[in-house]
Amino acid sequence: MKKYKDMRFTIIIGTMAALLFILTNYTMVVSKDFTRGAIGYVICVLAVSLLIFSYNVTFDDSYLVTYEWKVIMLIPVLVEYKDIRSFEVVSKHRIKVGYLNRTTNLYVFNAAKANADYQMLKAAFDDKKNKNKKKRKK
Repeated sequence: MKKYKDMRFTIIIGTMAALLFILTNYTMVVSKDFTRGAIGYVICVLAVSLLIFSYNVTFDDSYLVTYEWKVIMLIPVLVEYKDIRSFEVVSKHRIKVGYLNRTTNLYVFNAAKANADYQMLKAAFDDKKNKNKKKRKK
């Protein structure tokens, strides 16, 4: 279960939805073009629903979700906990995650809680791995 709320994606989508709503209102008042206004409102509702979905999304415990820029898009990347090499709290809202041969910044609302949850999941993952090793030895 994803135990943190991603801050960067929430702020980006929220800002874009607010700007789109303001632009749609301006278009309807100034140009009196109601078809563009209706289309703008539909897109605004879709953006707000995406915002609510992305804020409340949950994943399996074996993945950490980060967002990376690829060309011009912000794409979610699922990182397995077994691939994480380093997990460092940089500030109140920022965590630096090193995995495979890459590092990325994870922006969350509460970095200390996210770190505590990661340590708990890592301990559970290590226990599971140790149990599997003991079973193989027998």
